[in-house]
Amino acid sequence: MKHYLKGRNKPEAYEILIVGTVPPSAGVGGVTIHVDRLLYWLAVKGQSVALCDYKTQSIIEVCRHIARHNVIHIHPSNPMFRLFLVVFAKLLGKGVIFTVHGDLGRFSSIKNYFDRLAVKWSDVPIVINEGSYWKALTWNASARLMSAYLPPYAEGTVPEHVYDEIDKERNNGKIIVATNASARSYTSDGREIYGIDFLVDYFSAQNDACLFVSDPSSQYVESYNDREIKNVFFITEEHSFYALLKHSDIMVRATATDGDSLSIREALDLNIKVLATDCVARPEGVCLFKYNDSTSLDNAMRAQYKPVARMRQDIIGELITLYNSFI
Repeated sequence: MKHYLKGRNKPEAYEILIVGTVPPSAGVGGVTIHVDRLLYWLAVKGQSVALCDYKTQSIIEVCRHIARHNVIHIHPSNPMFRLFLVVFAKLLGKGVIFTVHGDLGRFSSIKNYFDRLAVKWSDVPIVINEGSYWKALTWNASARLMSAYLPPYAEGTVPEHVYDEIDKERNNGKIIVATNASARSYTSDGREIYGIDFLVDYFSAQNDACLFVSDPSSQYVESYNDREIKNVFFITEEHSFYALLKHSDIMVRATATDGDSLSIREALDLNIKVLATDCVARPEGVCLFKYNDSTSLDNAMRAQYKPVARMRQDIIGELITLYNSFI
């Protein structure tokens, strides 16, 4: 790996710049929560970093931030934007770390090409699932596989009426199932990414289970305003999905594409049964089913869950070591 910063005097300002976004400026989603937790746990470990929240600043301001720092850790999800950041930072001689939040190759051909260049030209690309790792290695031998999961630093709560509804449904003998979606989104071939429409149809037909959907954008609940559904409850108020998981029996991830789902890792840490589509490699212990396949989901719902002993990767320690390798 080529280090451009060896021998430089350490600046008075922060050495490390994280280009990302956090709630509430970009809503609640896996990437924003990851960046928020990353900043917190780095601070706990004494690592000085600065955040450039690109959702609240102009492109000129973002470029100025990059110019003032020596190591840039890039987190945006837009392929064109993150390629621009990689190129701009490299032209200024910065050390560039690029975390790919999601599965490599999930976009259109042109966007996938942008990602290929961003991986190739960054100093250390970080990918979060095994399938992406083998792709990234062919473009950049410095690619690293690293989970995106960081534990919550606060459990949070859900609205009181949600707790009441959970108790009511459980007392009626129903299994409590939780899922989440940051916003209504689609793949390049038109598939609904989070599979919420499929889950609504599936659980509306069940007699022994109900579904609680974390829907912070309100985009899903609004699409069901004119349709009567049962056994499905949308949570649109401010809440913690982790707190919802603690009161659930099963967590389901019905996505068409994915990275290293933070929600799955949280549920596994809580010893909750997890059902997830087989669109990417999943952690050990997850019950797999096929995207938009009711029979496959039926089988996963009935599968016996056996908790798996886990050794948590020291993500923060690895990142601090990586940051320091540039200085």
